[in-house]
Amino acid sequence: GVLPASPCPACGRIRVPPRDFCEECFAATSDDWPDVGPHAVVEAATIGYTSFPGYPEPPYALVYARPEGADTAIGNFLQGIDLSDYHVALERMHIGAAVTAVFEGERSGLVTDFHWALAD
Repeated sequence: GVLPASPCPACGRIRVPPRDFCEECFAATSDDWPDVGPHAVVEAATIGYTSFPGYPEPPYALVYARPEGADTAIGNFLQGIDLSDYHVALERMHIGAAVTAVFEGERSGLVTDFHWALAD
C-alpha cells in the first residue's frame, strides 16, 4: 500500500490525498504522483462517541496526520489504542505523536483502504 500525493509545480507543496489543483496558488498539479509516508505525525486528534453509519461502534479515535514527504495531512481512524480512559488515550495520540499507515488486504482506492496506528 502507498499514499499517493500530488505535487504543485508552481509552489512546490506536496498534497495528500492527490488533488487536481493546488488550493494555495490554484495551479494545476502534476500528473506525476509521488508516494508519501507511511510514517506520519499527528496534527489533530479526537475521540468520537456518536454513532454514524459506516463508522466503527463508539468510542473511536480519529487523527489528522501529515505523512513524511507531504505538506498537508489526511484524516482517518486510529486503531489499536485503548479508549477506556479518555485522558490516557488523548495523551498517547497527542499532536506530534508518530503514527504509521496500515493498509487493508483488499483495497478499492478509498480512504478506508488504510488506517493509522501509533508508531510506538
